[in-house]
Amino acid sequence: MAVNMHYFKPVLTDPVALAVSIMPTSRHAFPQWIALVESAQPAVVEWRLDYFLEDLDPLAPSFPMTWQYIGHEAMTYLAGWPILLTYRTQAQGGRGSYNQKQYLALMKVLCRYPGGATWLDLEATLPVSYGDALLSLAHQAGLTTMLSWHSFGPASGVKAWLDQLRVLGATKADYLKLAVLVDNHAQTQELLLATQRAKEELRRPLVTMAMGPAGQVSRLNGYRYGSDLTFAALNPQTTGSAPGQLTVSAMRAYWQGQ
Repeated sequence: MAVNMHYFKPVLTDPVALAVSIMPTSRHAFPQWIALVESAQPAVVEWRLDYFLEDLDPLAPSFPMTWQYIGHEAMTYLAGWPILLTYRTQAQGGRGSYNQKQYLALMKVLCRYPGGATWLDLEATLPVSYGDALLSLAHQAGLTTMLSWHSFGPASGVKAWLDQLRVLGATKADYLKLAVLVDNHAQTQELLLATQRAKEELRRPLVTMAMGPAGQVSRLNGYRYGSDLTFAALNPQTTGSAPGQLTVSAMRAYWQGQ
């Protein structure tokens, strides 16, 4: 785990740390995204690199220098905001088309040149040896890590989801993230129960959510079961970065009504 771990902390009157995702596809789109962030005042800004880097090959010799330039320019917009860097592959529900070698190369560059980022998302689909090596590199760079697993298959239930969190917990990741697509409220409740049991058993920072419309209650009340971070869409037009995300304003209206 990170020597100087950075924890997700709520802001304003939020009961849990609230993250929003920005998905600019070019450098020219940053100002409009940052304007939305400034209006929302989240605890964490996730920069989804899978929307930004698709035209660049991280295996190219010039990529590290290119990233340094991109990262420096981006951080002039993002300065002052706690940043989570994420490249979400298509297999895990994102836009990214990088193969395993490209993904590994990208993560190594991000560890070497993290810019002003605080957290780094690492997908748990990597072979264990690769994942362990990247976790070590990230920690050496001073990054706090989130090891993530997204499931879009048939819902599995409390035992399967608890087992998956145990697998994540067997690593040196700082945060363990599990997001599952659900079809009904009963499945959402099972995800919440798995979260609660994992929190009691593993005693590790967790980020869990049930994706899809039926899972929205997990985004609102997951903190009551042990989830340390939730995600919201900046506004209805941005659609969010995963199925079922509510807007920041809708989530805060719900919390203030409790």
